[in-house]
Amino acid sequence: MSTPEAPAGAGKRGPLWWSTWRSAVFDVLLWLSLTLATLPDLWSSVTKDLALPLRVLVVAIGVATALLTLVRRTRPVLFSLGALVAALIGGDLLMPFAAYALGRYRKPDRLVVGLVAVLALLMFGVLMVGPLPDLEAPDADEFWWTLAGTVTLSVAPALLGAHLRTRRRLVDQLRERAEQLERERHLLAAQALADERARIAREMHDVVAHQIGLVVVYSNVMDTAAGDDPEQLRELGRQMGASGRQALQELREVITVLRGTVPDSEAPERVPDLSALRGLVEESADAGLPVALRATGAERPLPGQVARSVFRITQESLTNVRKHAGLVPTDVTLHYSPTTVHLTVRNAAPRADTPAPVAVPSSGHGLIGMEERVQECRGRFHAGQTPDGGFEVRAELPTDGSGGQGGTGGGPKGEPDTAVL
Repeated sequence: MSTPEAPAGAGKRGPLWWSTWRSAVFDVLLWLSLTLATLPDLWSSVTKDLALPLRVLVVAIGVATALLTLVRRTRPVLFSLGALVAALIGGDLLMPFAAYALGRYRKPDRLVVGLVAVLALLMFGVLMVGPLPDLEAPDADEFWWTLAGTVTLSVAPALLGAHLRTRRRLVDQLRERAEQLERERHLLAAQALADERARIAREMHDVVAHQIGLVVVYSNVMDTAAGDDPEQLRELGRQMGASGRQALQELREVITVLRGTVPDSEAPERVPDLSALRGLVEESADAGLPVALRATGAERPLPGQVARSVFRITQESLTNVRKHAGLVPTDVTLHYSPTTVHLTVRNAAPRADTPAPVAVPSSGHGLIGMEERVQECRGRFHAGQTPDGGFEVRAELPTDGSGGQGGTGGGPKGEPDTAVL
């Protein structure tokens, strides 16, 4: 069932003719104009042969039907019915406005088409009877002129109204679409900002947690070895200084990448290779962690993001071993398959004679950050206890281009963002 359509752009149905003062003034002026234009004709010619009470009744009906002009936007069908009544008593001026209102403010359905057809027939009859009071047959020219006048005064206003309604509806849809795109743009920007914050937090966590953790380990060893071997103390001090400088260097690299102030050709290399992974393992071994690295399969260059993920996951895993298990035997295994690289970091369960873990504050974001890195590469991640009471971290990262291709930085311009890892 079809219902009257509110003016395009209106937020809700209702008596919208007073929504703006200009619309109200225009509607009142239109009503007065139609009333003043219709009354003289109704009083002097149409009702001149009627008794006074009937003349007054006809004029009152004419005024009432003209008053329906004020609701033509919200009740176009009612206004058209009033125009039909007015036409029957001689007030044919309302019919073009009624046809326009039907096309402008109501969806095209059978009722609208029928009313426009009736208005057109009435207009045709009015134009024909007007010049032919004796109902003589019109000649051809008179007929075609009358038909042209009917189309002009009834069908054309309806078509014009329908065109304007369709145009306004299209404009409103385009405006709504633009507003929706703007909202989506803001949501995407907010999501991108949140992702960037998470990435920054992950980078800062990986850099700081590992190197500062090493400094804490060295400090703990110095406390237990104080006074025993001055040369060992000096060596531990040098290692602490090296770890601190390494932490500062990596922080500078992360901040440089985030600010984007250095050209790609001058940006520090941030894609670790297998030698960097070996250096990471040796660094942990120097701090007292019994750790070994084993690489199997055919070594080949890895996408930059995959290489960085392998390095950071290994780094965070070794940090977690020192923090939660202590200096226990740990194995780092890197296996190359044709389309993936498999990383496994497994530590044994602490024994009774194992030194207590280093007391380092934990943010609880280490495993979350590792899993996020694997997800960015579209890989698979697992972390959990082993049957012997140890802990294992496994990551399977695709290397055939199906994984993520982004990341923070890469090699110099013109060179692929890959590393032999």
